[in-house]
Amino acid sequence: MDKIWEGISHYQKQIPVPAELDDRIRQRIEKLVTKRKAARKRRMLITLAGILALTSTAGLAALNIDEITDRSGRFSYKIEQARIVGKEERMQTAMTKADQELAELEKQFSPGTAYLVYQRTDRPDMESHYYKQKSLVISDLSAFQDQLGLFADVPEVLAGGYRFVEGSLDFEIDRARYDEEGYLQMMREEAVTNNRQIAVKQVPLQRDFIRQAQAIYRNQDKQITLWIDDVGSSGAAEVGFSYTSLEKVPLSGFDALYATFTDSSGKEMQVLKWIGSKIPGTNRSRMYQLCAATEDAPKADLLKAAEVFLD
Repeated sequence: MDKIWEGISHYQKQIPVPAELDDRIRQRIEKLVTKRKAARKRRMLITLAGILALTSTAGLAALNIDEITDRSGRFSYKIEQARIVGKEERMQTAMTKADQELAELEKQFSPGTAYLVYQRTDRPDMESHYYKQKSLVISDLSAFQDQLGLFADVPEVLAGGYRFVEGSLDFEIDRARYDEEGYLQMMREEAVTNNRQIAVKQVPLQRDFIRQAQAIYRNQDKQITLWIDDVGSSGAAEVGFSYTSLEKVPLSGFDALYATFTDSSGKEMQVLKWIGSKIPGTNRSRMYQLCAATEDAPKADLLKAAEVFLD
């Protein structure tokens, strides 16, 4: 459950879900994971955050998009049940009591830390928990590259004159160093004692295991954001994200995915995704994404910028 939420953290920033639907979404994910756990043999990065978002019906369609692979054909990435929509109307809701409590409790955590979040409800069978992480932010490129190590190489400048501004890192949670159920029991008691809906507890990280790296590049007031994700050793998938367009594009002899979408502020965005080579010394693959507002960079700029990351 928690790995799925980690895998979609950067989408949550772009597709906020109405707070009153949080429990419904998490319950749907839990049922999906329980149903498939025994048979599943590969890692999935699932983005269900957009499934219950309200959108206009103009141009709405559900598509099964076939997969892209790395050059060897060994590792695949799928976008399943993509929702192709027209201009979206996203709900802007006021913060709930749980949202307010979490925002206050999160202040105690510094960048480069992770924490377990427990949410109490009136029904014990509807309680939920998930993990969050405050990224470690580094503004010096040399220091950032030192932290990245063999995970990836990032350039100072992308095609089109976009220069590195800052990078950030998320790490794997070290579940071997604590008892999740024991933590949750303490958090249940804490929530009841303090009459809160939310309880949080810091969890240890594996600092030598990078889960995701992000780098921001700017050319004056225009920006391109790079994401590099560790997506495991078998295959990955994405479910339910809402796009305004989606297509395969050639990228140096193999296919990438190019998509446009609307973010939470109504801005038109674009993203280019492809599977890179394996992380050195491992059997795990990397997925690259270049994201920019459509007004900040033409599609050709993203394709050109991607070339520096190709082996």
